[in-house]
Amino acid sequence: MCVIAFWMVFYSGVVSGQSQKIIFEEVLTPGGDPLGKITSIAEDKRGFIWFSDVPNQMIVRYDGSQMKYFRHDRENPNSLGGTYPHDLYADSSGFIWIALIGEGLDKYDPYTDTFTHYRHDPDDPESLINKYVHTVIVDRNGMVWAGTSEGLDRLDPNTGKFTHFRHDENDPTSLSHNVVRTLYEDSEGTIWAGTGFPYDYFSDAGGLNRFNPESGTFTRYLHDPEDPTSLISNKVSAILEDSYGNFWVGTDGDGLHTMDRKTGRFTRHTHDPALPDNLSRPAIENELWAHITFLIEDSMGQIWIGTVDNGVNRYDPVNKKVTHYGAATENPEGVIENEDWDAFARSNSAWCALASDEGIIWIMTEEKPRLFKIDLFWNDFPIIKENQVKDFYEESPNILWKASEGLIREDIATGKRTVYKNIPGDTTSISNDVVNSVTKDRYGKIWAATAGGLNELDPETGQFTRYSPDPKDPESLAWPWVSDVLEDSSYDLWVGTTGGGLHLLKRESGTFKIFRNDPQDSTSLAHDEVYDLAEDPSGNLWIGTAQGLSRLDPSNGSFRTYLRGYTISSLLLDGNGDLWVAGGELGLFKYDPKIGRFVNSGIQTIPREVLHDSENNIWIHNTTGLLKYNPKSGTTLEFGAHFGIRGFLMNATLNYPYRKKDGTLLFGMNDGYYAFNPEQLWQSRDTSLLYATELEIKGESNSGNSLSLIDLNGQAMDVTLKSDQNSFSISYSAIDFRSSGGKEVMYMLEGYDPGWLQGSAELPVNYAAVPPGAYTFRLKAQNSSSGLWSENEVQLEVLPPWWATWWAYTAYTALFLLGLWQLYHYQKERVLRLEREKAQKVKLEQALEIKKAYEKLEVAHTHLKSTQAQLIHSEKMASLGELTAGIAHEIQNPLNFVNNFSEVSRELVDEMKEEIKKKDYQEVDAIANDLKQNLEKINHHGNRAGDIVKGMLQHSRSSEGKQEPTDLNKLADEYLRLAYHGLRAKDKSFNAIMETDFDLGLPEISVIPQDIGRVMLNLLTNAFHAVQERQKKGEAGYQPTVTVSTKKTNAGVEIRVTDNGGGIPEGIREKIFQPFFTTKPTGEGTGLGLSMSYDIVTKGHGGQLKVESKTGEGSEFCIILNE
Repeated sequence: MCVIAFWMVFYSGVVSGQSQKIIFEEVLTPGGDPLGKITSIAEDKRGFIWFSDVPNQMIVRYDGSQMKYFRHDRENPNSLGGTYPHDLYADSSGFIWIALIGEGLDKYDPYTDTFTHYRHDPDDPESLINKYVHTVIVDRNGMVWAGTSEGLDRLDPNTGKFTHFRHDENDPTSLSHNVVRTLYEDSEGTIWAGTGFPYDYFSDAGGLNRFNPESGTFTRYLHDPEDPTSLISNKVSAILEDSYGNFWVGTDGDGLHTMDRKTGRFTRHTHDPALPDNLSRPAIENELWAHITFLIEDSMGQIWIGTVDNGVNRYDPVNKKVTHYGAATENPEGVIENEDWDAFARSNSAWCALASDEGIIWIMTEEKPRLFKIDLFWNDFPIIKENQVKDFYEESPNILWKASEGLIREDIATGKRTVYKNIPGDTTSISNDVVNSVTKDRYGKIWAATAGGLNELDPETGQFTRYSPDPKDPESLAWPWVSDVLEDSSYDLWVGTTGGGLHLLKRESGTFKIFRNDPQDSTSLAHDEVYDLAEDPSGNLWIGTAQGLSRLDPSNGSFRTYLRGYTISSLLLDGNGDLWVAGGELGLFKYDPKIGRFVNSGIQTIPREVLHDSENNIWIHNTTGLLKYNPKSGTTLEFGAHFGIRGFLMNATLNYPYRKKDGTLLFGMNDGYYAFNPEQLWQSRDTSLLYATELEIKGESNSGNSLSLIDLNGQAMDVTLKSDQNSFSISYSAIDFRSSGGKEVMYMLEGYDPGWLQGSAELPVNYAAVPPGAYTFRLKAQNSSSGLWSENEVQLEVLPPWWATWWAYTAYTALFLLGLWQLYHYQKERVLRLEREKAQKVKLEQALEIKKAYEKLEVAHTHLKSTQAQLIHSEKMASLGELTAGIAHEIQNPLNFVNNFSEVSRELVDEMKEEIKKKDYQEVDAIANDLKQNLEKINHHGNRAGDIVKGMLQHSRSSEGKQEPTDLNKLADEYLRLAYHGLRAKDKSFNAIMETDFDLGLPEISVIPQDIGRVMLNLLTNAFHAVQERQKKGEAGYQPTVTVSTKKTNAGVEIRVTDNGGGIPEGIREKIFQPFFTTKPTGEGTGLGLSMSYDIVTKGHGGQLKVESKTGEGSEFCIILNE
């Protein structure tokens, strides 16, 4: 945000151009009173300046306008912890550390607005070593170092414990002295401690100490009377490492040193009255009060050396020059003399100082305590005193012509001035001493517009040719007062008068072509009183008059008038060729050639003359001074009386500002002119640091309750307020230390205020009874140096009272609806009661009819249940019918075996009888064995037939719903064969390929076997029907195939029935599991098979039954059962 980076580069430019100006200004309270004695000054990371005010027992936060005071309050444990705040340190985290004499150490948290206290506790060896804390710093590791009257302490903020470093006479690596008055961390992170008490006149104890973190020891640097490279005094009071790496040490007496930290040697810079420009502290005025109080480096790399007895020295390391600011200095170079400078010089003492980021030096005097801020880059606009200067012309870098009381030619290099004045009786002298305008033509002639006509100067002869009004000559000058003269790009010379209109000089004859206003002709000149002339890049001539702006068309001599009725006092063609027009009542306008009109710049000012600089900023001379306007950003910057610039007088004659080739701007005044180069003006920040700092809640129950609106990093914090906290004030800070009284701040509570409102840099904004809702508090402030606006905002929400919250309104709505419902219910009951009374007889009659209808419904319901049972039984019988042929086929095989083996056995019995008669018992035994084997086979096939019959019975009877472990592979194989042979029994010509792919590792699954059997039979029968129908179509090469497979998966067990029939059309796939849905011809199916199968699998067994099909390719049904 700060443009600090160019300060060092800028400094040389200031010296070579405009001289650098320094202004001293006393810092007063908002009430105009001086502060007390400030013992320390600090700048926090948010840009605020902090002071420790010992007499008033407080610390102060300052933003350039407002001061916030922090005092000790015995009733508030979170307030400042003591009455003697001696030293301040603002750390990189945003906290402020306060060294308190007689109390200890405090830390202030700006976000919570509370102080944390660190105190000495005799019973706690890890507490603060002593309550007299003189100085405090925080190192780059976050450790806090506190210099006390009894040694140096290091605080670990994470643990709150202190490590003590004390002087030990028997240890040369200990601290050299226990009174630690100053601390410093250099660029390498080394901690330096300056010890010794400067007001102990009976002891020279002290020394400079460098801390060695590896060993926890110190390296001492002490005064040695025999060593001129040692310290002059042991009482070290100031330490500084500058931006060049020089290490400075200040002590008591004439003790300014630079130290070589590698060798430990010091170079003494003592005061020599014979060489006052040599580097040193100021001359010692009081031996008892003669120590260096501070060493600081300003933004230009110059060193400030403060003393308690003789003011301040400022050392320029580039020019090796010392400037003294004190009573012995009458007027140091560059200092702007004022009452504040006199007060600073008379004090002749300096106690503490700070070089802030904005390039301001803050110094507190000691003898007569007053706080001063020193602006090193004061933008001074000195007026060059002489008579009124109305116009300028730069003939060369060193030759400047001025239109004043006479025509002046000034040689800037030599200072020689040639003044051309009227000499009565000499017609070759200038015709009048009142010169309004001056220019030079292509022929080298100087033209002067005067109150007594137009004058042409031949510089070689010094003689003038006069052009004056002649009543007898209509082609002579029509009016004596000539306001302006212009040579255009065609080398024509145009002359404006204040009553005779516009003139074009005919050089050959010395006569004029005159253009005047004709009230009857709208294409004539706007008015005869001409003030300014300008030519645009297209060759158009523009004429500013007392009643508007005219543009001359050179081709036909006609005029077009703009802004009629307004006084046009100044015309400007900027660096882009754009035309600007200014007038007191008019304001500032710019011509837009695209629309052929002038557009208002929107600047709220009364302009008189305008000029542009090398960066195309527009400079406007108005009633209060100079206004710098940036057309790109639309921003303005005022340079008024605070910078020594006066505005124009309303009744004064016109002046014509001028820009020299080097960029210097010249503005004429009644008593001289201002001359400055805008490129050499200094600015601090592009925009002000702007914060909404705190919100204080008003009201009896909330009085004094405040909330911080910025965190430690300066970021805005959102705020939520309760319903009874809707009256509040918001404080804000626009940090700008160069404009303590002239800040422009505007604010708006978006959603509440009607628009932007003018704010005060000193007073908070008050709001009362703000309605519930979400708001944005917006701020904007103008920087006093750049003119740019900065903006900031805070999100703020006021909660509604409980009775106006969303849940309350929800409750109200519910109660209202409940009331409506109760009203409706009451009305309904009332109507029903009345209707009941009227319809009682009708209801009694209808009751009989309803009873009859109910009895009919019961009969119908009974018939429906019977029909449903019959349908289900029919489906079972249908499936049983499908089994019959297959079962007959399956039983026929074992019956054939039984018959065959019975016949053979009968024959064997006859043979055995014959052999018994023959008493061939060996043969009898053989026949008996054969007979036994036949009987075993008969028994086996009989059992097989019994199993088939048992299975048929199980399939036909109703299921009891009992699950039992079942071999699904075996079950699937049986029903595959039964379904196939059942269809073959009906159609002997049908043949199909039966394939099985059983998972042999499949465990037995608990199912209801007869139910799962029905499902398998249904799916297999449908599959065989599907391939049979496709086979009937006679497709070449078609082989009807039905496949049954089983598989164990993570989800359970899958049984898949796949066929290569015609498939199921897509439009009916979703319907096939619906009851009574069938694709078979009427009478050939109930439509319950798949529906019952689906219920058995999903509801009876908690499984899934899915179908996949492609028309023309076949179908696959998948049964998924859980293990």
